Amino acid sequence: MKIHRMLLVGVIALAACSSEKVTEPKLTVAGNWSGTFTPGASSVSLSLLLTENAGQVTGNGTISGETSTALTVTGTFVAPNVSLTLSPPGFEPMNYAAFVKEASMSGALNGSGFFNQGVTLSRH
Repeated sequence: MKIHRMLLVGVIALAACSSEKVTEPKLTVAGNWSGTFTPGASSVSLSLLLTENAGQVTGNGTISGETSTALTVTGTFVAPNVSLTLSPPGFEPMNYAAFVKEASMSGALNGSGFFNQGVTLSRH
């Protein structure tokens, strides 16, 4: 009888362990991101420093080609998709919609002279 109880306890313990969920790290856009793309004859660099709070994204950054321009950033993040408005003073805002992975995000930049420009940024 003792052996049966010990086996039953062992089976219950195994069942309890197997029902535990393994959680993956929470995907976030918070952090430093940068990348380079070529919309024409010259390269453009985009760097962003983003913060995230309950799906709301804010931050700043720079876009650099022949000149460098500061950006303010606002947007939303609903994993794995981010939608950002990049606002350079004196220029039309740009929209960047991307699919976010742990170490990169890839999407399209539109506005202020860009039309469906593919842009991939890497987390640093």
